[in-house]
This record gives sequence, C-alpha cells and structure tokens, in this order.
Amino acid sequence: MAFVLEPKNLGKKDIKLVGGKAANLGELINAGFPVPEAFFITVEAYDSFVKSSDIKEEVLKIIKNINFSDVNSLAMASEEIKKIIIEAEMPSKIKNSIIDAYRRLYGGPPIDIDFVKPMDKPFVAVRS
Repeated sequence: MAFVLEPKNLGKKDIKLVGGKAANLGELINAGFPVPEAFFITVEAYDSFVKSSDIKEEVLKIIKNINFSDVNSLAMASEEIKKIIIEAEMPSKIKNSIIDAYRRLYGGPPIDIDFVKPMDKPFVAVRS
C-alpha cells in the first residue's frame, strides 16, 4: 500500500484510505475547483508509523486518563501525545515518500529537508 497519494481520482469513496478531509478535498480538486496543489498521507502511513514506533499503548494510556469534562485535562493530554508523536522515529520508507511528494509538489530540486532552514522551504498547508 502507498504511504502518499496524489488527489487525482480520489474522492468520498476513499475515506478509508486518506480520511474524510482529504477525500472531500479530492472531490473538489477533481471537480475542477481552484484548490492549491496537494498530496495526501494515507491512513496506512499513520498506522505503520504508530506500529513501528510502538507508541500506541503509551497514547492509549494517556487517553484513558483524560477527564473529558476538563478542558485543561484535554489540553495537557494533547500536549503529551503531541510530544510522543514528535519524538517517535519516523520509518524511512514513510519519511522518504513524504519528502518525494513534497519535492514533486513544489517542483524544486532534490533537497535534504533536515538541513534546510525553515524560511528556505516552500510553504505548505498541513491538515490533520
């Protein structure tokens, strides 16, 4: 299965592949609406990342202890989970797929994303 998909021919039928927001965006793109260039990271990429980084149990433990009536509890849990995800090792197959799609998106020469200053990178929008 692919870790990154282009929007061509993606739509509501592909919610299980790319999620609802991406599937709806694919519908707009393929209907000819003026939508910025895009690529979609698949659910498979996320699942593979979570499995390979072995963070699922740690995240579930945090979620289990959330007081959903307390905004501060939700915010703290969100920050803890964010930290776990950011610090987890991204499998090279997924990382390289995303970098390749990013390069194709902006049409730039091959670059090592890790060594480019943030202001030198093309801007993109990221949606969860």
